[in-house]
Amino acid sequence: MGSLKQKDSSYDGLKNWILKKMVISETDADTLVQAHILKLRAERKLQQAQAKLSPELQNEFSKTIEDGDVQEEVRRVLHNIEIEEQYTLTEKPVPPKFLTVREVSNYKGITMQQVRRNCISGKYKAEQVAGEHSSWRIWADQFEEENRFDDFLQEREQQFQRTAKAAKLAQEMWVEELEEEKEDQ
Repeated sequence: MGSLKQKDSSYDGLKNWILKKMVISETDADTLVQAHILKLRAERKLQQAQAKLSPELQNEFSKTIEDGDVQEEVRRVLHNIEIEEQYTLTEKPVPPKFLTVREVSNYKGITMQQVRRNCISGKYKAEQVAGEHSSWRIWADQFEEENRFDDFLQEREQQFQRTAKAAKLAQEMWVEELEEEKEDQ
């Protein structure tokens, strides 16, 4: 089998490759890929920072970071960060004004074609944007009273946050590569 780089070197390409290799949900694959990338970035940053230290300071840092009190403080800080992240994810998201055909399809568990048919028939309050063969904007407020809608919005918000993190990570990696290229010149 060809290398991942030959197939698709994007974040989504990596996630899709993992999905093909493993029997896990897309959300789990997304979480695992993000975590692994973050781990590799952290290892690279640590190596870069340590390379700037003398061998004596590297040894001193290794001893200091392995100290039980320091490890306990690291765990405490990590715990606080995780609590903060959970808090931001559990806040009730503000519903958007409109949903896409794909979002309604995922929420309702029906095909996108059926969503479009429901828009045409008037079952869903929606408007077609810019003509007969264009996309639909489906009013979100018509679903607000349904039991699962808050869960759907929560998952939608989490997906937006994961996408934003992945984009930020990609941007940071790109900037790092540019800086490394400048240093090499």
